[in-house]
Amino acid sequence: MKNKNNFLLEIGTEELPPIVSEEYLVNLTYELGKKLNFFSLSFSTSKKFYTPRRLAILFSDIENKQPDKILNFRGPPVKISYDEQGNPTLAAKKFAERCGIAIHQLRKIKDGQYEFLFHQSSKVGKNTICILPNIIIDTIKNVSMKKSMYWNIHSGPFLRPIRWIVALWGSQIIPLEIFGIKSSNKTYGHRFHVPNKITITSSDRYEEQLLKKGKVIVDKDKRVNNILKQIKKLVQDQAIVPDTLLNFSADITELPKALVGNFDSRFLSMPIEILKTTLEKNQNCFATMSNNKLSSKFIIITNIISKNPSQIISGNERIVSARFTDAEYFYKTDLNIKFSHYLYKLKKISFYEKLGSLFSKSIRLAKLSRLIATSIGISVRDAVRAAILSKCDLSTLMVKEFPELQGIMGYYYAKNTENTQVIEAIRDQYLPKSYDDCIPQNNVGCVLSIADRIDTIVGLFSLNRFPDGNKDPYGLRRITVGMLNIILKCNFNLDLKKILINACQNYNITDDIQETLISKILHFIYERLFFMYREQKKYDISILRAVLALLPTDIIDFDKRVIAIQNFINQSDAILILSIYKRIKNIIKQDNIENIIYPFDKNLVITETEQQLVHSFEHINRLILSYYYAKEYHNVLITLGNFTRPVQKFFEQNIVMTNDIKIKNNRIAILHMIYTTFNLVANWAYINIPTSTDESINNL
Repeated sequence: MKNKNNFLLEIGTEELPPIVSEEYLVNLTYELGKKLNFFSLSFSTSKKFYTPRRLAILFSDIENKQPDKILNFRGPPVKISYDEQGNPTLAAKKFAERCGIAIHQLRKIKDGQYEFLFHQSSKVGKNTICILPNIIIDTIKNVSMKKSMYWNIHSGPFLRPIRWIVALWGSQIIPLEIFGIKSSNKTYGHRFHVPNKITITSSDRYEEQLLKKGKVIVDKDKRVNNILKQIKKLVQDQAIVPDTLLNFSADITELPKALVGNFDSRFLSMPIEILKTTLEKNQNCFATMSNNKLSSKFIIITNIISKNPSQIISGNERIVSARFTDAEYFYKTDLNIKFSHYLYKLKKISFYEKLGSLFSKSIRLAKLSRLIATSIGISVRDAVRAAILSKCDLSTLMVKEFPELQGIMGYYYAKNTENTQVIEAIRDQYLPKSYDDCIPQNNVGCVLSIADRIDTIVGLFSLNRFPDGNKDPYGLRRITVGMLNIILKCNFNLDLKKILINACQNYNITDDIQETLISKILHFIYERLFFMYREQKKYDISILRAVLALLPTDIIDFDKRVIAIQNFINQSDAILILSIYKRIKNIIKQDNIENIIYPFDKNLVITETEQQLVHSFEHINRLILSYYYAKEYHNVLITLGNFTRPVQKFFEQNIVMTNDIKIKNNRIAILHMIYTTFNLVANWAYINIPTSTDESINNL
């Protein structure tokens, strides 16, 4: 007899929504696995299966029964368990009662100086098949769902009405009932090919029998590969296969079948994006290529192996033709109007409640783009022109029908009147759409994308529509990261505070609100910047905090500082700088003098080492400032490292907090100047070097 077995759970339902169902299946698998572990039932692997009509999980190599447990119970001290005559007290009686034994069966153990009553018992593990019903029922009822529904009076909630449940422990049925449905070893195959019940003889053979008896490929990955193989067989490598559409096709089929359809070649005169979008979004079909151009062939994925596939093909061809005819009408009608004339139609389209129309947004973008283009030295005319026309396509018939073509249709419509820089900027203005997405192709597009994002951020923040916890309904985190990526990849030296002030003025935000609003936005940008450098670039957290403490408004400058410190931090000079910095900071913090700047008087410099310190500082400070203004931060740090020796000698031979008030204040003034110079690149108070600096401080 095997000591281990496999556990299968299949929940059969009416047609499931793909994305929500897969998320639920992941959560269900996790929770079931957690409960199995809680009951000391370990397993080697778990495998998830998903089709439009079923969710299934197979846990492999689970023990047939729980392991036996040894239970130890320690009772009250012996001295309070018996009276002077040796009779058990109430404490001893209660402990024996709790253990379920007679008092004379209790043992004594010594723990340290004291003796305690003690009892040891064993708990025999239950058979796994006896534990599983409650685990299954409890998990199904308690796993969270984004959307759920009820059916009948006492049925639900669940994603869709449950029609059958298969629960098998090896070849044994796990007896349970949930929502009025009793478990069995009976499942259903393909809705059209095998509409009757089929029997699963063993959990090990679930996938195999469902395919052979039920005509269902229950493993989604295998359905994906099956679709790819069929497409390749039909059109070689000429199909355009987006991952999203490929996964969706696998999600909505149990036995996918690929067929080839055709449309009238006259439609190929339209932009490729219109044809692809119509095929993929409206018909869930794959477009194909021929000689590096879009072909009139397209791939249909059905959920049935039809005896008359030509009927399915012709039906799809009629629908595709009708949709292309509509798209052709929209495209030609849009072309009859000069593209710039669509600008005035934007007055009737709201950008966001209380933030004006898309027309007013276009005017704001033009002003912002002018400022940004001037800052980085590119064509102001092109930047302003692209900004003014950027949203015009949103009032066209084509974009109203296919919103995902925004920007792309603007590119085609503006081709006849605008230059390459402008039309490419209009096309790329919404890039990047994710962290690893590409940025706009030219600098004009990058300027427009930055301006658009800043305008949106300022507008929504002014209405207190900022992200809260995990909620970010307007995608402000995403668009901020996109903006930062553009700035970094293009190496744009921009003063974000200056741009934010301009954006606030474009919204007519009053001065009394402006300062607080800009502070909030900069803090939000710093959070995204910190996240990018910590999670994606893996920089040291303390270095990021040290640089952000200076509230930088130039992202490229921030990047240079972080890189310089990261490269410098492992050198021995870095430890010395941090040691000296901490000592200086501790001194000027005494008596609340950190924010008091005493005047420095050279006539009060009396000792030789003090004179050497002042002389060295004057020379090195001039050098440091020249490097600092040239943004050569690594050289600033190296020069600071060369300055540590005069400071060490000063501390060795001088007392800062002397009784002479004038000399004390003068020495504090010297240290304050050094302290300020140390903080030019970053605030060293935040930096942690992975080496103990306490000894270095003590040795100063």
